This record gives sequence, structure tokens and C-alpha cells, in this order.
Amino acid sequence: MPINFQCLASRCVLVAALVWSSPAVLMGQLPANSNSQEFVDAFMATERAKLIDKVQRQGNEFDAPREFEKLQKKHLKVFGTPLPAPLLSEFDRTARETSALTPEQLQRIDAGGKRSPTELSPELFLANAKVKFMEDIREEGSRFDTSKELSKVAERYEKNFGSPMPRELQDAVLRSGDSARDIIATQRADNAAQNEAAKPKSTPNKSGTTSRPRKVVHGVRYPDGLPDWFATADRDHDGQVGLYEWDRSRFDEFSKWDSNGDGLLEPREVLRATRPPTPPANAKTKRPGSK
Repeated sequence: MPINFQCLASRCVLVAALVWSSPAVLMGQLPANSNSQEFVDAFMATERAKLIDKVQRQGNEFDAPREFEKLQKKHLKVFGTPLPAPLLSEFDRTARETSALTPEQLQRIDAGGKRSPTELSPELFLANAKVKFMEDIREEGSRFDTSKELSKVAERYEKNFGSPMPRELQDAVLRSGDSARDIIATQRADNAAQNEAAKPKSTPNKSGTTSRPRKVVHGVRYPDGLPDWFATADRDHDGQVGLYEWDRSRFDEFSKWDSNGDGLLEPREVLRATRPPTPPANAKTKRPGSK
């Protein structure tokens, strides 16, 4: 059975329309600097290697639409933003080119082995460690223990390659952790500033005073109408719910609330999703009992 790429092509067009035409989605992209590019390059290298490995292993059973849906979720976890259409197209091209190779060309380096490609190359191992640091720091925030995680990385390196992890590689992983924190902090600050600027101005109520949110939890004011779970999920009490605070087993639910794909749930996003749609201005309201 040939690989089904027809559905994938439609998905590429759909993602392109959603990502590049929506300012709200573009608002959540990574800050443009060399450190950001380092993580994007690492993500592309490791995920492309894993993709090639899957095509080699699965052959005609490779399910392109399913694998690319996983890639989109992975990108959201790592970077807090949807997978840009150009990157999705790159993965599409890689899968197509790999599927066109002959069996002789597809011979695996570790014939019959079950190890991930990121465990076969020191370069890919390092790139994968950087991506994992970004993902975990985004999810765990201040709870992420850099020294503990670096120790685990060094142990895996020695197990995979038979020698201690060189000091310069350990330093590179440490620097990537610092860079990840800076990138995430800048990204969230930018998103918060843009969301604040986009908020409608408060209007005086009938008594002449400006209305304010009334619900206060742990010193944080939340707008009326928010679901009860919002204040509970906001573990660091910053007035929003980050992906790092969310239950990993309910990741799909998070993406439904996160309308702009920035990895943060703002109160206004959740309120907008919970309120019924506003009827058209010319819609007629039926009286009770009328037909």
C-alpha cells in the first residue's frame, strides 16, 4: 500500500493558511535571534533524523498525516507555537525523498538495531538534549533542575558512545539551558505586552466607577466568569496558565483553549471560548411559546 501523502498535502495548505494569515498566531513566534535559530536547527536535525528512521523501518506502513500531526504537537510543546508551514513542508520533502530510495539505499547503519538515531551520533545526541531542555524548561519553569538533568544527559552519553561526555559538550548543554530560559522569558513578556495592548479599555459603570475583576485568589485578580479550574491551574499565580503548569495527559485540551498558540492561556482566551457566540445584529429573538 503506497504512503498516503494526499491528506498531508491538504494539511500543509491548511496549516499555511492558519499560521501565516493570522496575526494572533504570529504573535507567539520565537524572538528573532541567533540563540532561537540554534534551537530551531536542533529541532529540525533531530526530528528529520527520526522521520527518516521511521520511513526506513515502516516502509509502506508509514502514516504521513499521523506523523506530521505528532510533529505539530511536539513543536508546540518545545516552542509554544504552531509548527510553521515552511518547516512542515521541509519534513514533507524529507519523507518523500526517503520513501523513494531503493532498499539498498535504505540500509541502516546499525542494521537491525532499535536505538533512536539521536543515540547513534554525538551531534544529534547534543541537538536532541538542547531541544529536550527547551521543552522541559517551558513545561516545568523554575522547578527544572539543570544540574540534575545534565547529569542524566552525561550518563546517557557515556552509555551510548562508550566514553565520558566531553566537558565542552556538557558546557554547550548548560548554555542551551540558559538560552532557553532567556528565550522563553522574552517570548512570554512580548506576548503579555501585546495581549495587554490588545485589551479593550475599561469603561465606567452606572455609578461612574471603573469596573474591575472581583475574584481574587492568592492575591491575583481574575475576571468574573472564568472556570474554577483556571485559578487552580495557575500554580505560579501570575494570572495566566502556562503549558508548563498543565497536566501533560490533557495536552490536547490545552491546545483547544490556547487560541493564539503561544503556550499560555490568558483569561480573555478562556472567557472567549466559554461564552456562547453572539447572534447576528439582525437576528430576531423569539418570545417564549412563539413558533
